[in-house]
Amino acid sequence: TNSSIYHVKHLQRDQTEEWKGWMQMMFLWYHYFNATEIYNVIRLYIAAYVWMTGFGNFSYYYIKKDFCMSRFIAMQWRLNFMVAWVCAILGNEYMLYYICPLHTLFTLMIYFGLGINYPMNYTRWGLIAKFAILFVISLVLWDVKGVFTFVWRPFTFLMQYHDPYKPSRPLLSEWEFRTFLDHFVWIVGMFMACNHPKFDAWLEKLDALPAATSNAIKGAVVAAVGIAGYWYVNSVLLLPKKEYNAVHPYTSFIPIVLFIILRNIFTVARQYHLHLFEFLGKTTLETYIGQFHIWMATTGINGSPKKLLSILPEDWFVTNFVVISVIFFFISYRLFQCSNAIRPILVPSKATDEVVKRNVVLGLILVLAIYVACAVLAMVQGHYVGIANPVATLSP
Repeated sequence: TNSSIYHVKHLQRDQTEEWKGWMQMMFLWYHYFNATEIYNVIRLYIAAYVWMTGFGNFSYYYIKKDFCMSRFIAMQWRLNFMVAWVCAILGNEYMLYYICPLHTLFTLMIYFGLGINYPMNYTRWGLIAKFAILFVISLVLWDVKGVFTFVWRPFTFLMQYHDPYKPSRPLLSEWEFRTFLDHFVWIVGMFMACNHPKFDAWLEKLDALPAATSNAIKGAVVAAVGIAGYWYVNSVLLLPKKEYNAVHPYTSFIPIVLFIILRNIFTVARQYHLHLFEFLGKTTLETYIGQFHIWMATTGINGSPKKLLSILPEDWFVTNFVVISVIFFFISYRLFQCSNAIRPILVPSKATDEVVKRNVVLGLILVLAIYVACAVLAMVQGHYVGIANPVATLSP
């Protein structure tokens, strides 16, 4: 039998970091090489990230029962600290880096969904009721025409996107489009986190069976996954872009579930992971934001990274790619380290809610003071530039 083999749980942290790492590499290459032919696959990768938001947050809150402010602020810090400064310094809108508000929104929905009357989380019907409420909210918000715009209109100042390529586009359309694509998969992540112990117990029993029986069952599972995967690829994944986007919110969980089964059905596969991808998976937020301005270059305010950053002659494309990539990943990792090093200043370890509230208020005052100082300096600079170039100032 296989009972003597040390049991490794599925979806351990190192495995999910590895998963994030290789997807992030594909995501970055998709942008760098303008590989539009794999658009549908990239949509699945983003859905997998959102799935992990549901899975990871549910697992933490369900097990730890920790809804304190320090945990909440620490999570928001991780998602928004870097992007807030990038937007403030470069003048871009929050929605240009849509991954950050996307994960922030679903993190908030999970936090309040589980945090409100949290003892309900530990009764069968209480948890079912919460899942049903979150599902209905998502259904109404994104699938009933007009509701999304009505709800988010007061927050247009934050979620708006002035598209430089389509100036007539409604300001909230980018936010609606991005969130619509993944408005159910995070709930699937929560559901699978809820049932993680049951699936893990099944895997442990499967590994304990006689080798022949265990391998036969695993082979049947792999065959079933292959059939389901073949159907998905031919019926959904290969659809044209617009048709695929229409069905993506309701089908993206299928390949995610199939991948998780294949990745974990065999004991030996659960025992190993690639350290390189695990390492890259820890800095996905920094590499996502950094690609806009370090690895590539945008076309201006709110512009996408449609240009390649070059420090060498055009004939040296491969060499330039290698050099820029080394610089890019080094800076991304340093930004990751800096963010983690600064966070304890605002949110000290095991800080009380009173301490966190005080630090947040002081932090907001500091940021506001810096913003005002920068605005004054910008006006002063503009005044002197106008004096030095009176003709340019008067030109229409």
